[in-house]
Amino acid sequence: MNARILTPLLLLLVPAAAQMTMTEGGKTYHCDSQGNHCVEVPPKPPCLQFTVMVKDHLNNVQQGLAPKDVKSLKEQYPGLCYQEPSNDVPFVFYIIETADSYYNTTAHGDTAKTVPAQYGIFTLTLEEKTPDGYKARHRFQEKGLYTRIYGFPVGRGHHPVRAVVEDAAKWVTNGGLRNAMQTVLDPAQPKPDQ
Repeated sequence: MNARILTPLLLLLVPAAAQMTMTEGGKTYHCDSQGNHCVEVPPKPPCLQFTVMVKDHLNNVQQGLAPKDVKSLKEQYPGLCYQEPSNDVPFVFYIIETADSYYNTTAHGDTAKTVPAQYGIFTLTLEEKTPDGYKARHRFQEKGLYTRIYGFPVGRGHHPVRAVVEDAAKWVTNGGLRNAMQTVLDPAQPKPDQ
């Protein structure tokens, strides 16, 4: 039988453990155990490494994201790589919750009652690590307000931390960091009656 036909068939029979990885000229190759037959491995696209820190209205600081949020971001934005908080992460999504209130009027029969209701305003500052510390690159904001339909919460305000992280991830993925025209602007402070 022809040796040209046997070689590919033999490669299929070689178990994965007998393969090796080689790097040459900045390229990576998967090869058979003798190094005779190699296939170039396409390079992974670079990803932007980031972490998340949240400071609530009581000055409690929470570092990191919930595993389900990490999984969701990885699926939606493959160009971003979440890292556990450390000093080596080049970008930090720093979220500060500010307490606010509005007045809600409820009617019970012939009586109307106005009561204050508390909610949070979540401001995410995307910060880049520089030799001098951190530099703010952009800001995003979400109110912690949402409605209920048949008792079920509806709207972005139900999970405001997730909402501002997704806004920042979308902005970065769409080239916001590379666009010099997009500057850091302080978002307009929402009015309680909006």
